[in-house]
Amino acid sequence: MRFVFGDYELEPEARTLERQGRRIPVEPKIFDVLTYLIEHRERFVSPDELLDALWSGAHVTPAAVSRAVQKARQAVGDDGEHQMVLRTEYGHGFRFVAEVSVASEAAPQAPIGFRTRRIAATGVAALLLVAVVAWFLNRPTADATPARSIAVLPFVNLSGDPGQEYFSDGITEELVNTLTAIEGLRVVGRTSSFFFKGKDVDLRTIGETLGVSNILEGSVRRSGDRVRITAQLVSAADGFHLWSNSYDRELADIFEIQEEIAGAIADALEVELGFEITQSVARQTTDSLDAHRWLLRGRSFSYFYDVTNTKKALNAFEKAIELDPQYVPALVDSAQANLSLVDLGLGPVDDRLREAERRLDAAQTLDPDHGHLHATRGRLRIYRNDWAGVEEALQKAVELDPGNLYSQALWGTVLYANLGRPQEAVDLLQPFLRAHPLEWNFAIYYAEALAHAGRVEEAEGELRRILEIDPAFSISYYYLGILDAFFRNQLAPGLRWWVTAFDRDPESVWLPVDAARLLLNLGDAASAERWVEFAERNDAGGYLGDHARFFLTLYRGNEAAAESISRRLAETVQRTAEGYQYLRDFAWLRQLQRTAPDLAMQVYGRLYPELLQDEPRVDAWNHAAAISLADGMRRSGDAATADSLLEKSLSVIMETTDPYYPPASATAYLLKGERGRALTALREAVDAGWRWDWWLLEREPIYEPLWDHPEFQAMMAEIKADMAAQLERVREMERNGELEPIPEISATTQ
Repeated sequence: MRFVFGDYELEPEARTLERQGRRIPVEPKIFDVLTYLIEHRERFVSPDELLDALWSGAHVTPAAVSRAVQKARQAVGDDGEHQMVLRTEYGHGFRFVAEVSVASEAAPQAPIGFRTRRIAATGVAALLLVAVVAWFLNRPTADATPARSIAVLPFVNLSGDPGQEYFSDGITEELVNTLTAIEGLRVVGRTSSFFFKGKDVDLRTIGETLGVSNILEGSVRRSGDRVRITAQLVSAADGFHLWSNSYDRELADIFEIQEEIAGAIADALEVELGFEITQSVARQTTDSLDAHRWLLRGRSFSYFYDVTNTKKALNAFEKAIELDPQYVPALVDSAQANLSLVDLGLGPVDDRLREAERRLDAAQTLDPDHGHLHATRGRLRIYRNDWAGVEEALQKAVELDPGNLYSQALWGTVLYANLGRPQEAVDLLQPFLRAHPLEWNFAIYYAEALAHAGRVEEAEGELRRILEIDPAFSISYYYLGILDAFFRNQLAPGLRWWVTAFDRDPESVWLPVDAARLLLNLGDAASAERWVEFAERNDAGGYLGDHARFFLTLYRGNEAAAESISRRLAETVQRTAEGYQYLRDFAWLRQLQRTAPDLAMQVYGRLYPELLQDEPRVDAWNHAAAISLADGMRRSGDAATADSLLEKSLSVIMETTDPYYPPASATAYLLKGERGRALTALREAVDAGWRWDWWLLEREPIYEPLWDHPEFQAMMAEIKADMAAQLERVREMERNGELEPIPEISATTQ
């Protein structure tokens, strides 16, 4: 008997599957699954029925059944998206749905092929898998896969309810965190492991991709107040099962189950790999199952690093804290979410920083040895300009958790973003990405560090590979726009990336702010106005919306309105961007110190108190503020302090290894009265491609000594011609459909 469907023929007795006369090699068990489903095609077949029929007496997880069905689907040219041959339906199981005809003539028997595991080669999954393989071929890897290493693959949700996906994902993440506590065991991070969720990839490929020797996989079936968790530990090299077990318990026992699984894995690894487990592998931190559920739900949102999902994550963490105010992981994660929203431009910043600190203080009182708490405190101190405090907190985190590279990687981000040492940052971020190769946020940081180290092409390669693997990671589009607009002076392509990014994250604040300023550089104030409206809407009264409005007002020459906004900013601004973005960040403050110097000094005291010390401390982060303050000091008659600030700032600029510093040095020389050196520095910047906020040079009185100089006028004419040509390129892209129109604000306010 032969079953014929489409181009395929399956003959159970000969155990052959052919397509248009060509033999397709299929693993024996996969062939059995395919045969069973086609023989029972009149109905759905449950996972338990397949277990009983094909694996009777063997300890096999439901996850293995799901993978077998995926492989069967792959063998007949189907995929999980279209399901034209094999259909999966939650709560019912699997069904063969293709049209079948039955022939009595047997096909000639062919030798059974070698047993093999295959990667899916159809649809989007194939493109993603090709991309990830190519990505890893281009990344630095360790010389050998360490034996004491493990990846925890996402446990399969067999509950019949897609809404429970967060629960099975959370169980997986908790096991990752628990196993990380085992000294001497390298555990791949959550993001890297979760890349393979829903993808039909053999374990050997996963092991090679993630650089691990062991893989933990399993499934979660939740029904009412009971949960069944099945887990198995497998050698990535050959698929050999080191350990497996099932746990059928009350849901209230979930913490004990996690600890029991982790302990059993530790025992198995101790036997197989010969190292001693000297510490507890898990500890319960809450008695509230509902609080734990909210924590898991929040973490499922937090991995999407955008405003929309981060706000959802924060709400979930806060619900967990309401249910258990002493739940340390929820307290720390709440602090992290607040800091992420600050990173994403959502204020009020002071309120968010105070709330993050309050949560961390509460967590530290409860558990002073919580490593991630200290890492988060280090992140918080970045916003206080307390670099010694940042390093101290991160070192404490490393002491408490030596195997966690997160703190070292975070210090790397400080080195490039705040201290002007991008190459050192690259060197610190590389080991983290080797251990956690698919941690997208740090891959973004790595790309940005590369750009600031002058390695812009490598940075673009990193960002494009992220998008090849995960096109939904919206912030990658934003940073590709930064590469074009900031580093390459290619404003039209930069704007195109930002429009794409905003379409994916319409609640972003930084995106419309930067898009508005890009259009001001091009001379298109009308289009900039629309982006400023988005910034004001998304910032909801925060300083970034006002900041964008200030620039537009100043560009239009409305001095009175600009002064009014600068006074408002004095009350609302709570953080400024990195020091290398000089012209863009402090124009409003220079405006203020011309009209309300006392109020301006209050702002410096709040944001940069280290600049007002008897011996000012100037570094890469604050050198631009120091130059602006020097202008105010000189106006007030304190030339000695002004000269000290300027000399320190110039020294910082010369010592940094970051080649991308807009012409702050030109401003410093001008304030020192050295117009010739200022013109030379400005010419170097223009020749290197600097254009961002160029128009301030013609509007701010601080640059008045340059206005009548022929060389300055020639540079301005050169820039204006460049901007006019680039604006025409934007119009051409709009006409050709290469650039989407600016979205209507009414379409996204609902």
